[in-house]
Amino acid sequence: MYCEKRNADKLQRLKESIIRFVIDDFINSHHKLLEEINQPSLKARRINGMLTLVYLALTNAAPSYIS
Repeated sequence: MYCEKRNADKLQRLKESIIRFVIDDFINSHHKLLEEINQPSLKARRINGMLTLVYLALTNAAPSYIS
């Protein structure tokens, strides 16, 4: 689920290239493109996933393999 910074950066650049290709927009910033398609950055998604797991663990709602 989580990878080292170098691989995360490569994945982020790949995602950016794919979005630019699909939307056919090579001018706007990556942040603007993410807003246009209503998607959070990969970093924000990873943080959200971690926070969700912490919340589930604290409320005893997490699956047994996490608690």
